Amino acid sequence: MRKLTGVILAAAFALAVPAAFAQEVSVAKLAVGTGLKKEVLQGEATAFASSVRGVYCQATLDVKAGAKFTLVWKHNSVETGQTQLQAPKATKAYVFTGYKRVRPGAWTVELLDGAGLVLSTLAFTVS
Repeated sequence: MRKLTGVILAAAFALAVPAAFAQEVSVAKLAVGTGLKKEVLQGEATAFASSVRGVYCQATLDVKAGAKFTLVWKHNSVETGQTQLQAPKATKAYVFTGYKRVRPGAWTVELLDGAGLVLSTLAFTVS
Protein backbone atom coordinates (compact mmCIF):
# COMPACT_ATOMS: atom_id res chain seq x y z
CA MET A 1 0.00 0.00 0.00
CA ARG A 2 2.88 2.40 0.77
CA LYS A 3 4.36 1.87 -2.69
CA LEU A 4 1.03 2.59 -4.31
CA THR A 5 0.56 5.75 -2.24
CA GLY A 6 4.08 6.91 -3.18
CA VAL A 7 3.39 6.31 -6.87
CA ILE A 8 0.09 8.21 -6.69
CA LEU A 9 1.75 11.14 -4.89
CA ALA A 10 4.63 11.22 -7.40
CA ALA A 11 2.18 11.21 -10.31
CA ALA A 12 0.10 13.98 -8.74
CA PHE A 13 3.25 16.07 -8.18
CA ALA A 14 4.41 15.52 -11.77
CA LEU A 15 1.05 16.76 -13.05
CA ALA A 16 0.88 19.71 -10.65
CA VAL A 17 4.37 21.13 -11.30
CA PRO A 18 3.78 22.14 -14.96
CA ALA A 19 0.41 23.64 -13.99
CA ALA A 20 2.10 25.74 -11.29
CA PHE A 21 4.61 27.13 -13.80
CA ALA A 22 1.89 27.80 -16.38
CA GLN A 23 -0.03 29.89 -13.86
CA GLU A 24 2.87 32.36 -13.57
CA VAL A 25 2.11 33.62 -17.08
CA SER A 26 -1.40 33.79 -18.51
CA VAL A 27 -1.73 34.63 -22.22
CA ALA A 28 -4.69 36.77 -23.23
CA LYS A 29 -3.57 37.25 -26.84
CA LEU A 30 -0.70 36.48 -29.18
CA ALA A 31 -0.71 38.33 -32.52
CA VAL A 32 1.65 39.33 -35.34
CA GLY A 33 1.59 42.40 -37.58
CA THR A 34 3.71 44.65 -39.76
CA GLY A 35 4.56 47.42 -37.31
CA LEU A 36 4.06 49.27 -34.06
CA LYS A 37 2.61 52.72 -33.55
CA LYS A 38 2.34 54.12 -30.02
CA GLU A 39 2.56 50.60 -28.58
CA VAL A 40 -0.29 49.33 -30.78
CA LEU A 41 0.28 46.50 -33.26
CA GLN A 42 -0.39 47.58 -36.85
CA GLY A 43 -1.27 45.37 -39.84
CA GLU A 44 -2.32 42.36 -37.76
CA ALA A 45 -2.63 39.25 -39.97
CA THR A 46 -1.62 35.61 -40.34
CA ALA A 47 -0.36 35.93 -43.94
CA PHE A 48 2.13 38.47 -45.30
CA ALA A 49 3.68 39.25 -48.68
CA SER A 50 7.41 38.58 -49.10
CA SER A 51 7.89 42.34 -49.51
CA VAL A 52 7.11 42.88 -45.81
CA ARG A 53 10.02 44.66 -44.08
CA GLY A 54 9.56 42.85 -40.78
CA VAL A 55 7.00 41.20 -38.56
CA TYR A 56 6.25 42.15 -34.96
CA CYS A 57 4.71 39.99 -32.28
CA GLN A 58 2.48 41.33 -29.52
CA ALA A 59 1.86 39.16 -26.48
CA THR A 60 -0.80 40.38 -24.08
CA LEU A 61 -0.01 38.76 -20.73
CA ASP A 62 -0.96 38.59 -17.09
CA VAL A 63 2.26 37.76 -15.21
CA LYS A 64 3.33 37.18 -11.63
CA ALA A 65 6.36 38.96 -10.17
CA GLY A 66 9.57 37.21 -11.17
CA ALA A 67 7.89 35.10 -13.86
CA LYS A 68 10.23 34.15 -16.70
CA PHE A 69 9.03 33.59 -20.23
CA THR A 70 10.44 33.30 -23.72
CA LEU A 71 9.16 34.23 -27.19
CA VAL A 72 10.60 31.87 -29.83
CA TRP A 73 10.52 32.58 -33.58
CA LYS A 74 10.62 29.60 -35.98
CA HIS A 75 10.84 29.48 -39.77
CA ASN A 76 9.85 26.16 -41.36
CA SER A 77 10.09 24.53 -37.89
CA VAL A 78 13.69 25.72 -37.32
CA GLU A 79 14.32 28.18 -34.48
CA THR A 80 15.61 31.49 -35.83
CA GLY A 81 15.55 33.64 -32.71
CA GLN A 82 14.24 34.09 -29.21
CA THR A 83 13.67 36.76 -26.62
CA GLN A 84 13.86 35.85 -22.92
CA LEU A 85 12.16 38.10 -20.40
CA GLN A 86 11.47 38.27 -16.67
CA ALA A 87 8.64 40.28 -15.15
CA PRO A 88 9.94 42.62 -12.40
CA LYS A 89 6.49 42.81 -10.80
CA ALA A 90 3.03 41.31 -11.16
CA THR A 91 1.27 43.08 -13.99
CA LYS A 92 -0.88 42.91 -17.07
CA ALA A 93 1.56 43.60 -19.86
CA TYR A 94 2.07 43.96 -23.56
CA VAL A 95 5.30 42.48 -24.83
CA PHE A 96 6.54 43.38 -28.29
CA THR A 97 9.30 41.70 -30.23
CA GLY A 98 10.20 41.99 -33.88
CA TYR A 99 11.85 39.87 -36.51
CA LYS A 100 13.33 41.81 -39.43
CA ARG A 101 14.75 38.99 -41.56
CA VAL A 102 11.47 37.43 -42.64
CA ARG A 103 11.54 35.31 -45.75
CA PRO A 104 8.94 33.16 -47.51
CA GLY A 105 7.74 30.09 -45.65
CA ALA A 106 5.79 28.88 -42.65
CA TRP A 107 6.48 30.78 -39.43
CA THR A 108 5.48 30.29 -35.81
CA VAL A 109 5.92 32.33 -32.67
CA GLU A 110 5.77 30.36 -29.42
CA LEU A 111 5.42 31.75 -25.92
CA LEU A 112 7.13 29.51 -23.37
CA ASP A 113 6.97 29.68 -19.59
CA GLY A 114 10.02 29.52 -17.33
CA ALA A 115 10.04 25.71 -17.48
CA GLY A 116 10.02 25.70 -21.29
CA LEU A 117 6.38 24.63 -21.61
CA VAL A 118 4.52 26.10 -24.58
CA LEU A 119 1.75 28.43 -23.36
CA SER A 120 0.65 29.73 -26.76
CA THR A 121 1.58 29.32 -30.43
CA LEU A 122 0.72 31.50 -33.40
CA ALA A 123 1.36 30.40 -36.99
CA PHE A 124 1.69 32.75 -39.95
CA THR A 125 2.98 32.57 -43.51
CA VAL A 126 5.10 34.77 -45.72
CA SER A 127 4.71 34.21 -49.45
